[in-house]
Amino acid sequence: MIEVKKVYNEDFWSWFVDHADRFFETIQSQENISRDFIDVVSIKLNRLRNGFFILTGMYDNDTAELIITADGNVVVIPFIEELVAAAPNIPNWKFTALKPATDREDFEVAFSQASLSADNLFFIYNAHSEYPDLIDIDVVHADITDYTKRLFTQGIFIFLENYIGEMECIDLIDSIDIKAMNKTKGDLIPMSKLSSFLKWRHKELIEKYDQVIHITDADTYTGYESKTKEGETVIASINTKLLNWDHIAAYPWVTVLTLSYDNGSNGMPSDDDYQLLDTFEERVNRLMAKSQYCLNIGRETGEDKRKILYATKDFRQTVKVMDEVMNLDSLYRITYDVFKDKYWRSLDRFRVKE
Repeated sequence: MIEVKKVYNEDFWSWFVDHADRFFETIQSQENISRDFIDVVSIKLNRLRNGFFILTGMYDNDTAELIITADGNVVVIPFIEELVAAAPNIPNWKFTALKPATDREDFEVAFSQASLSADNLFFIYNAHSEYPDLIDIDVVHADITDYTKRLFTQGIFIFLENYIGEMECIDLIDSIDIKAMNKTKGDLIPMSKLSSFLKWRHKELIEKYDQVIHITDADTYTGYESKTKEGETVIASINTKLLNWDHIAAYPWVTVLTLSYDNGSNGMPSDDDYQLLDTFEERVNRLMAKSQYCLNIGRETGEDKRKILYATKDFRQTVKVMDEVMNLDSLYRITYDVFKDKYWRSLDRFRVKE
């Protein structure tokens, strides 16, 4: 059996130092950058973790820059930030975690259908009385049609990540839709004002929610039972006290950990599996307790799956705990998802309708 040696951040940077001069010459000359730099570094990064992507170019006349990006995938962002934080001081090199906001007023993204810039892009803020702190925007361009919307959508997301910054797109915006000019309602706001608008709203949110903490002592759980379209039973135990809390927007990140089992009946686990799933869940709960400001929403069992639900103020610690969970010994297939859901609308099925 061949032992595969795990690559650590220190290994990567030690290797990069050994090749830094040659890499710099490649970037500076702008010759064969894909072959001699991007492909080579990407292979090495993929030995650290899947989901790391890179951009490169000259930061100034004497400095090459390596930007490591998650392409919007939040579950790799903490590991990119850790990797860049561990970077040594290498002459003629600058290392950046995630795409930064551009400082160029003339920044544009060009593709076959159009050129996207602050001059021809606008946004509309969609206010929701039921969800007052939701940052929901439409991005508008005059040339978008039903036939070109998909292409424009790709280009606009690339534009936004580079225009206001990758982390800002993730952290400051809850929902984005791409729309043609003739299908919009509301006031068109120049794209040049988007960053200041988002920072203003974010400042409001911090002032409103930063010190808000949910006290778990009074939590109460309610049992639910339902049937799928196929007639299989699904049961849930949900923290209804928490679900109906007035300040859930203070914990905008939802995590769903899924354990899949095979030996059940009618979608439910066997008695042995039920006990093992409970034991594993307790183990995960202890690990999640390490994550600051973590709330247990509850669990759902059925359709050959146990789903465990959490909410957190930030996603970074949660992602690291989930990464640890993925490496635990288990009889079950483990997957997880971490996503922003400021008002927990994905859990509306558990809310009692009045």
